[in-house]
Amino acid sequence: MPHLPRPDVDTLEGLSASIVVDQAPLGANPRSTVGTATDAWSLLRQLYAGHGTPPAPGPHALSFNAPTGICPACEGSGRTATLDVDLVLDRSLSLNDGAITFPNFAVGSLFWKVYARSGAFDNDQPVQSYTLA
Repeated sequence: MPHLPRPDVDTLEGLSASIVVDQAPLGANPRSTVGTATDAWSLLRQLYAGHGTPPAPGPHALSFNAPTGICPACEGSGRTATLDVDLVLDRSLSLNDGAITFPNFAVGSLFWKVYARSGAFDNDQPVQSYTLA
């Protein structure tokens, strides 16, 4: 929509506020939403903090951008990353036999050497026989 100048009037009555929403990203930050762009989320946080059950100690406790309110799993991004260890580790093999199947961890590679030379593992023992200390 084109940006028009403000009308030269003293009052407007009976009109509800409008928000233009299109398909363009709101910004580079994945936490940017219609609620944050219009500041409506700040007003809702204040409302929930004062009248929610149980009441929050402050509006920032409900903010996904503040350390006190951020989700520990997704860190406020709304997305979590998980790793399926069985896709990158063949537990039947030893480190020397290529148990770590993740790219860049091939036997003899720099990343493989970090584990193999740490002294924390028996490099000839299958990973499945390792025990937690």
